[in-house]
Amino acid sequence: MTLALIPNGIVFDLTLRPGDHIFDNLSRERFIVAGALGNLAMAVFGLAMLQAFGFFHGFGVSTLIVIWVTALVGDTLVGALGALFGTAVVRRLGERVRSPLVR
Repeated sequence: MTLALIPNGIVFDLTLRPGDHIFDNLSRERFIVAGALGNLAMAVFGLAMLQAFGFFHGFGVSTLIVIWVTALVGDTLVGALGALFGTAVVRRLGERVRSPLVR
């Protein structure tokens, strides 16, 4: 499961990479999208690894669908909420953290 952090970090970093984006440079919305997409990648990788190693052996198809949908939606929302909380903390702390989110 620790390996699932690798795609999370890659997707998160690629989302924040400079370039043509629909969001402002390092805006709050961009961090939230990056957090959500990173957690989505982590959920997909983690569930695929668990399924590949037989963790879900013996579960019915309907149970697998419920597990996948719940994990994908839940993990994506948790990633977005975590990024939202992180940007709120940075805004609250102000200049002490030297963040581009503080304007």
